[in-house]
Amino acid sequence: MDSSAATEATEAELAFQRAEFLAEDELIEINPMVKSDVITLMRGEFGPFEPSITTTVPLWLALALRKVHRCKILPPRWLTVRELDRYISHERENEAELQAIPFYFSEIASLLLHHASDDLVNPGMLRRCVEDLSNIRDSKMRKWMQENVRDRVNAIKVNNLTLHEISVHRPILTRVLGNLYTIHVAPDTRGLSSTDSTNPSSDTTGASDTRPAQGRQLRRVIRKT
Repeated sequence: MDSSAATEATEAELAFQRAEFLAEDELIEINPMVKSDVITLMRGEFGPFEPSITTTVPLWLALALRKVHRCKILPPRWLTVRELDRYISHERENEAELQAIPFYFSEIASLLLHHASDDLVNPGMLRRCVEDLSNIRDSKMRKWMQENVRDRVNAIKVNNLTLHEISVHRPILTRVLGNLYTIHVAPDTRGLSSTDSTNPSSDTTGASDTRPAQGRQLRRVIRKT
């Protein structure tokens, strides 16, 4: 692995860890198994805890209590096969946009499936639904990027991205848009500023000849990443 690839891998891992850290501060419901007093945290006070009486705590605390068998985690309402199937159907029916899903969708689903699968109904099917939904949204994003490469845009607006999707697609979009600028805008700028009065378009001719090939190369980059 060359140094640039290693750097990208390290940055991706750091982004993943940061996303999980932020997601762990989201509130989630639990059913305590033991009685306990109020817990005072920087975010506020949580508890008191009574067996079988639902209460709300940060996800990291829920995972910590569950690890020592002091609570059962109640999954968020969106983390059910029925709700995920609804999300999937909506994404397939609406090619032009991404629907709004929880900002920490991937991180929370991953943490609960990995650390609290026994508290979930049909975790195997949940994993498949989470993966299917993520793949559908990812495919739509890549399709839009390829279309924008073809249309030579210099900006892309996308609504309803999750934190994970932002982390994955922002580096790709930044690189692609930067390359598009180099291919389509910079050559024209150089042509306008040329001091060759006899052939003012001479600086852009070569660039124009290579643009289709460069565009195809960008589309290959999008498909591979």
